[in-house]
Amino acid sequence: MKKIVGMSILCCGLLFANNIGMQNLTNAQKSYEKKDFQNSYLILKDLNLSNEDASEESIGKLNFYLGRSAFELGKFQEAYSAFERVLIIQPNHTRARLEFARTLYMLKMYEDAKMEFQKVRNSNVPDPIKQNIDLFLTQIEKATQRHALSQVLMFGIQYDSNVNSVYGTEYLLPTTIGDIAINSEKKSDHFFEQMYMANHRYDFGDTGGYSWDSTFLLYAQQYDETHSKNIEFSSLTTGPTYAASKYSFSIPLSYERLRYASETYLHAGSLGFKYTRFLSDTLMFNNAYTYKIKRNLISGNEKSDSNIKDVSVGFYKILTDKSSINSTVTYAEERKDNSGIDVNVAKDKKGLNLTYSYTFNELYKSSIAYLHEESNYKQENALFGSQREDITNNITLALIRTLSKNSSVNVKYTKGNTNSNQAEYQYDKDIYGLNYMYQF
Repeated sequence: MKKIVGMSILCCGLLFANNIGMQNLTNAQKSYEKKDFQNSYLILKDLNLSNEDASEESIGKLNFYLGRSAFELGKFQEAYSAFERVLIIQPNHTRARLEFARTLYMLKMYEDAKMEFQKVRNSNVPDPIKQNIDLFLTQIEKATQRHALSQVLMFGIQYDSNVNSVYGTEYLLPTTIGDIAINSEKKSDHFFEQMYMANHRYDFGDTGGYSWDSTFLLYAQQYDETHSKNIEFSSLTTGPTYAASKYSFSIPLSYERLRYASETYLHAGSLGFKYTRFLSDTLMFNNAYTYKIKRNLISGNEKSDSNIKDVSVGFYKILTDKSSINSTVTYAEERKDNSGIDVNVAKDKKGLNLTYSYTFNELYKSSIAYLHEESNYKQENALFGSQREDITNNITLALIRTLSKNSSVNVKYTKGNTNSNQAEYQYDKDIYGLNYMYQF
């Protein structure tokens, strides 16, 4: 009798648990239909319908909605596993196979994605779905070509509240310019800027293996009145890259050239390495090291020639389907390459850069960035009787409006401030900008 009662209790418990599981599955489906993917994902990822009372249909439904929720949250590896489970028990589940193909595409597993897309296209699906699949197949064809070229054009106008200070171009030229004629006199002006960038990749074999990557950059900044602050910058970075599904490693070799106030001011060459690894579907780690040789080209400025060692560590984290944060810590040592008297060359610089991005909808995106830098110079300035120490803080707000698939316009504002123990290097700065960008 006790055994019979025990078995009855056990059966009732299993039935009750399965009823709860089915109710949770229904709740998750409702959350998914309301586009609350985070909630549907949280319900489904720990839901277990694997007992003998659960049908293949229920298990398939659970994994399908888990895969779709994970996909919408950018958790592509989890989506891959979920859709694979659906197809194991329901190989004729056309929608699951289509979503599986899309997931493979997002994971850059192009050959597998192509095969799955073609299976769906060859089945009895409506013409609009076939047309959508054809778009994916075209993108896969482009992605798997040996040669891949992408280009960006940008031009805009900026208002600079203090042209007699460095910040405003350092986001493009982080260690090349150095200290260019800082003047304590505050003067405002506006400038026009243009940029052209081309990225080329040659793939030596299978996509995601060895490749040779090159980036060419042209940048110009012309002030309306203060022509002595005009900048023309060019750089070429090239080198081998190895990319796997979870990480990539590259060895970039770079050459940079700067014209300042219509004169060829300096050039620099560097060699480094960069390592990037995906720690999860939503977290990426990156690390870089660069050794740069900087040489001045204006007669009499050889005293400022220097060598720079620069290391950075950063993380990129997807917070939700609409937001992300990027953080980078940097440390650089710059040392003079001669015995010149310039005391504003040799220094140690450490920095922190934080950027939070949020997507409102398909048209509007925003970001807020914070930069903190500390520079400690190694030689004493006889005029001040001390070694120079600078602390810089900048905040940048940006709003991006998508115009088309290839173009966008952005409005931004930067508030910058540098405190120094030597008065002539202390300044504050405001920059207002409007830029147009076209990618092709």
